[in-house]
Amino acid sequence: MVTAKLEDDGNYKPKEKPHVVKRPTKKKPKDKPKRPLSAYNFFFKEEREKILKIVLADDPSELQKDPEADDYLDEETLGRLKKDGGKVSFEEMGKIIGQRWKNIDPDRLSKYSELASEDTERYKTEMQDYNGRQEAKMRSEAMKPPSYPPPPPVASQMMPVDRSPTSAYGDMRGHPGMYPDMGGAPPGYPPMGGMGSAGMGGYASAYADYGYGGGYG
Repeated sequence: MVTAKLEDDGNYKPKEKPHVVKRPTKKKPKDKPKRPLSAYNFFFKEEREKILKIVLADDPSELQKDPEADDYLDEETLGRLKKDGGKVSFEEMGKIIGQRWKNIDPDRLSKYSELASEDTERYKTEMQDYNGRQEAKMRSEAMKPPSYPPPPPVASQMMPVDRSPTSAYGDMRGHPGMYPDMGGAPPGYPPMGGMGSAGMGGYASAYADYGYGGGYG
Protein backbone atom coordinates (compact mmCIF):
# COMPACT_ATOMS: atom_id res chain seq x y z
CA MET A 1 0.00 0.00 0.00
CA VAL A 2 1.40 3.39 -1.05
CA THR A 3 0.76 6.24 1.35
CA ALA A 4 0.59 9.84 0.15
CA LYS A 5 -0.06 13.31 1.51
CA LEU A 6 -2.16 16.07 -0.03
CA GLU A 7 -0.15 19.02 -1.30
CA ASP A 8 -1.31 22.64 -1.41
CA ASP A 9 -1.95 22.36 -5.14
CA GLY A 10 -4.43 19.55 -4.60
CA ASN A 11 -2.14 16.80 -5.84
CA TYR A 12 -1.09 13.81 -3.84
CA LYS A 13 2.61 13.27 -3.31
CA PRO A 14 3.88 9.87 -2.20
CA LYS A 15 5.49 9.94 1.22
CA GLU A 16 9.14 9.08 1.39
CA LYS A 17 9.97 5.80 3.03
CA PRO A 18 11.72 6.20 6.38
CA HIS A 19 15.41 5.41 6.38
CA VAL A 20 15.98 2.07 8.05
CA VAL A 21 19.38 1.46 9.62
CA LYS A 22 20.41 -2.11 8.99
CA ARG A 23 22.03 -3.93 11.83
CA PRO A 24 25.45 -5.33 11.08
CA THR A 25 25.30 -9.05 10.49
CA LYS A 26 27.95 -11.36 11.76
CA LYS A 27 29.61 -13.17 8.90
CA LYS A 28 29.87 -16.91 9.14
CA PRO A 29 33.44 -18.25 9.00
CA LYS A 30 34.17 -19.89 5.67
CA ASP A 31 35.57 -23.04 7.24
CA LYS A 32 32.66 -23.58 9.65
CA PRO A 33 30.72 -26.78 8.85
CA LYS A 34 27.26 -26.52 7.31
CA ARG A 35 24.37 -27.27 9.63
CA PRO A 36 22.70 -30.66 9.16
CA LEU A 37 19.61 -30.99 6.97
CA SER A 38 16.36 -32.36 8.33
CA ALA A 39 14.32 -35.13 6.74
CA TYR A 40 12.00 -32.50 5.29
CA ASN A 41 14.97 -30.62 3.82
CA PHE A 42 16.04 -33.71 1.89
CA PHE A 43 12.46 -34.35 0.79
CA PHE A 44 11.94 -30.74 -0.32
CA LYS A 45 15.15 -30.72 -2.32
CA GLU A 46 14.19 -33.87 -4.21
CA GLU A 47 10.59 -32.77 -4.89
CA ARG A 48 11.72 -29.33 -6.02
CA GLU A 49 13.96 -30.81 -8.69
CA LYS A 50 11.11 -33.02 -9.94
CA ILE A 51 8.65 -30.13 -10.14
CA LEU A 52 11.10 -27.82 -11.92
CA LYS A 53 11.89 -30.52 -14.44
CA ILE A 54 8.20 -30.91 -15.34
CA VAL A 55 7.24 -27.21 -15.28
CA LEU A 56 10.19 -26.09 -17.40
CA ALA A 57 9.85 -28.93 -19.91
CA ASP A 58 8.67 -28.13 -23.44
CA ASP A 59 6.00 -30.85 -23.17
CA PRO A 60 5.24 -31.77 -19.51
CA SER A 61 2.93 -34.61 -20.63
CA GLU A 62 5.93 -36.57 -21.86
CA LEU A 63 7.30 -36.68 -18.30
CA GLN A 64 3.99 -37.57 -16.64
CA LYS A 65 2.57 -40.90 -17.72
CA ASP A 66 0.45 -41.79 -14.70
CA PRO A 67 -2.30 -39.32 -13.70
CA GLU A 68 -2.85 -41.33 -10.50
CA ALA A 69 0.70 -40.79 -9.26
CA ASP A 70 1.20 -38.71 -6.12
CA ASP A 71 3.56 -36.33 -7.92
CA TYR A 72 1.33 -35.79 -10.95
CA LEU A 73 0.72 -32.13 -11.90
CA ASP A 74 -2.48 -31.36 -13.77
CA GLU A 75 -2.95 -28.45 -16.17
CA GLU A 76 -4.48 -26.20 -13.51
CA THR A 77 -1.56 -26.76 -11.13
CA LEU A 78 0.96 -26.20 -13.89
CA GLY A 79 -0.75 -22.91 -14.69
CA ARG A 80 -0.36 -21.72 -11.09
CA LEU A 81 3.27 -22.78 -11.02
CA LYS A 82 4.28 -20.97 -14.20
CA LYS A 83 5.02 -17.26 -14.00
CA ASP A 84 5.76 -14.67 -16.65
CA GLY A 85 9.24 -14.79 -18.09
CA GLY A 86 9.61 -18.55 -17.72
CA LYS A 87 9.91 -18.40 -13.94
CA VAL A 88 8.35 -20.71 -11.36
CA SER A 89 6.24 -19.58 -8.41
CA PHE A 90 8.16 -20.58 -5.30
CA GLU A 91 5.12 -19.94 -3.11
CA GLU A 92 2.93 -22.32 -5.11
CA MET A 93 5.68 -24.91 -5.25
CA GLY A 94 6.07 -24.75 -1.46
CA LYS A 95 2.35 -25.44 -1.01
CA ILE A 96 2.51 -28.50 -3.29
CA ILE A 97 5.58 -29.94 -1.56
CA GLY A 98 4.09 -29.29 1.88
CA GLN A 99 0.95 -31.22 0.93
CA ARG A 100 3.02 -34.11 -0.43
CA TRP A 101 4.98 -34.21 2.82
CA LYS A 102 1.79 -34.64 4.82
CA ASN A 103 0.80 -37.61 2.66
CA ILE A 104 4.25 -39.20 2.41
CA ASP A 105 4.55 -42.96 2.53
CA PRO A 106 6.10 -44.32 5.78
CA ASP A 107 8.77 -46.28 3.89
CA ARG A 108 9.80 -43.18 1.99
CA LEU A 109 9.79 -41.13 5.19
CA SER A 110 12.24 -43.55 6.81
CA LYS A 111 14.59 -43.00 3.87
CA TYR A 112 14.78 -39.25 4.47
CA SER A 113 15.00 -39.75 8.23
CA GLU A 114 18.05 -41.94 7.71
CA LEU A 115 19.64 -39.32 5.47
CA ALA A 116 19.03 -36.68 8.14
CA SER A 117 20.58 -38.90 10.83
CA GLU A 118 23.71 -39.43 8.73
CA ASP A 119 24.02 -35.72 8.07
CA THR A 120 23.72 -34.99 11.78
CA GLU A 121 26.63 -37.32 12.51
CA ARG A 122 28.62 -35.65 9.76
CA TYR A 123 27.98 -32.27 11.36
CA LYS A 124 29.03 -33.43 14.83
CA THR A 125 32.32 -34.84 13.52
CA GLU A 126 33.14 -31.74 11.51
CA MET A 127 32.27 -29.45 14.41
CA GLN A 128 34.66 -31.33 16.71
CA ASP A 129 37.46 -30.75 14.22
CA TYR A 130 36.43 -27.13 13.77
CA ASN A 131 36.35 -26.41 17.51
CA GLY A 132 39.75 -28.04 17.89
CA ARG A 133 41.19 -25.73 15.25
CA GLN A 134 39.59 -22.71 16.92
CA GLU A 135 41.06 -23.61 20.33
CA ALA A 136 44.51 -24.11 18.84
CA LYS A 137 44.22 -20.74 17.12
CA MET A 138 43.23 -19.03 20.38
CA ARG A 139 46.17 -20.61 22.23
CA SER A 140 48.52 -19.45 19.50
CA GLU A 141 47.16 -15.91 19.74
CA ALA A 142 47.53 -15.94 23.53
CA MET A 143 51.21 -16.91 23.26
CA LYS A 144 52.06 -13.91 21.12
CA PRO A 145 53.69 -10.97 22.97
CA PRO A 146 51.37 -8.01 23.48
CA SER A 147 51.71 -5.13 21.08
CA TYR A 148 51.63 -1.62 22.51
CA PRO A 149 51.05 1.65 20.64
CA PRO A 150 54.13 3.82 20.05
CA PRO A 151 54.84 6.39 22.81
CA PRO A 152 53.77 10.00 22.17
CA PRO A 153 56.48 12.39 20.97
CA VAL A 154 58.40 14.32 23.65
CA ALA A 155 58.28 18.10 23.82
CA SER A 156 61.65 18.49 22.13
CA GLN A 157 60.31 16.60 19.11
CA MET A 158 57.12 18.63 18.90
CA MET A 159 58.57 22.15 19.31
CA PRO A 160 62.10 23.32 18.46
CA VAL A 161 63.92 25.13 21.32
CA ASP A 162 65.99 28.25 20.77
CA ARG A 163 69.28 27.63 22.61
CA SER A 164 71.14 30.73 21.47
CA PRO A 165 72.97 32.80 24.17
CA THR A 166 70.40 35.60 23.84
CA SER A 167 67.37 33.35 24.46
CA ALA A 168 65.82 32.55 27.84
CA TYR A 169 67.23 29.05 27.64
CA GLY A 170 70.66 30.40 26.78
CA ASP A 171 70.80 32.53 29.96
CA MET A 172 70.41 29.35 32.04
CA ARG A 173 73.59 27.76 30.83
CA GLY A 174 76.49 27.28 33.15
CA HIS A 175 74.42 26.38 36.20
CA PRO A 176 74.80 22.62 36.71
CA GLY A 177 72.14 20.59 38.40
CA MET A 178 68.65 22.01 37.92
CA TYR A 179 68.36 21.80 34.13
CA PRO A 180 70.62 18.98 33.01
CA ASP A 181 69.93 19.43 29.32
CA MET A 182 70.65 23.18 29.45
CA GLY A 183 73.57 23.26 31.85
CA GLY A 184 72.25 24.14 35.34
CA ALA A 185 70.04 26.34 37.53
CA PRO A 186 68.83 29.89 36.74
CA PRO A 187 70.96 32.87 37.78
CA GLY A 188 70.64 33.90 41.44
CA TYR A 189 69.81 30.38 42.66
CA PRO A 190 72.20 28.03 44.44
CA PRO A 191 73.79 25.42 42.22
CA MET A 192 71.86 22.12 42.44
CA GLY A 193 74.47 19.80 41.01
CA GLY A 194 76.47 17.55 43.24
CA MET A 195 73.92 17.23 46.06
CA GLY A 196 73.32 13.59 45.20
CA SER A 197 72.25 11.70 48.31
CA ALA A 198 71.91 14.86 50.40
CA GLY A 199 68.32 15.09 49.29
CA MET A 200 66.20 17.83 50.82
CA GLY A 201 68.84 18.43 53.47
CA GLY A 202 71.22 19.49 50.75
CA TYR A 203 68.68 21.99 49.45
CA ALA A 204 68.20 23.40 52.97
CA SER A 205 71.94 23.80 53.57
CA ALA A 206 72.52 25.41 50.21
CA TYR A 207 69.68 27.88 50.62
CA ALA A 208 70.89 28.76 54.13
CA ASP A 209 74.37 29.57 52.77
CA TYR A 210 72.82 31.86 50.19
CA GLY A 211 70.75 33.68 52.79
CA TYR A 212 67.29 32.28 52.03
CA GLY A 213 66.04 31.97 55.59
CA GLY A 214 67.52 28.78 56.93
CA GLY A 215 66.15 26.16 54.53
CA TYR A 216 63.43 23.63 55.36
CA GLY A 217 63.85 23.04 59.05
